Amino acid sequence: VEFAVGERWRLRLEGMHFDFGRSKHTLNHSANNRCGPDNPRSPCVYTVENELRMLRLAVVRRFGR
Repeated sequence: VEFAVGERWRLRLEGMHFDFGRSKHTLNHSANNRCGPDNPRSPCVYTVENELRMLRLAVVRRFGR
């Protein structure tokens, strides 16, 4: 979204969303340790969500005529 603030000034707002997928990983394959203080001995599985949201604001000034 971009709009004029004055004769030479503009404001620009831009939003982006990046999704690089998800991945699942397992630690402690031998299951000889606990996956938390009260959990039984088992492999530890965790999921990573690779997402990024970005919002940018730009102030633009025009020079010259």
